[in-house]
Amino acid sequence: MIGERIDEIDKSLGTRAVEVANSLDSRIGRFEQLLVGRAEHVTEQIEIRTKARADALNSRMEQLSSSIKNNSADASQLLSKSTADAMQAVNQSTSAAAQTITQARNAATDTVTSVAREAEQTLATITGNHERTLAPPPAKPNARCIKCSAITKILLGIERVRV
Repeated sequence: MIGERIDEIDKSLGTRAVEVANSLDSRIGRFEQLLVGRAEHVTEQIEIRTKARADALNSRMEQLSSSIKNNSADASQLLSKSTADAMQAVNQSTSAAAQTITQARNAATDTVTSVAREAEQTLATITGNHERTLAPPPAKPNARCIKCSAITKILLGIERVRV
């Protein structure tokens, strides 16, 4: 009887061990499925969120790039316009200065020419009167006559002044 009882306990324990093992296997299998399912879900969520963030960053980078291009183009146009305006102002100032210089030169030339004619006429009158009032010119001209003659030659452009 003890032998039978041991066999019966052994059978009963074996059956129970198999039931516990089967129960554990099924529970472990369900746990694995649940764990794998959760891990896949978390991975999918990470991928979805990462892709959304990457798309948002890419979109923002494109906006910034476009903004930089537009601002650079605007700045380039502004610099070009400012340079053109400055060049136009310089050209106008240069032209005005050239006209002023030309007018001043012409006025000075006219004044010098007028004064030279007056001096020439005065010298001619003085020389003519001198010759009429005096007898033939002296053999040796005096200093005043030499100066008058030199001035007349200079004014008439016959002789250049030596410096």
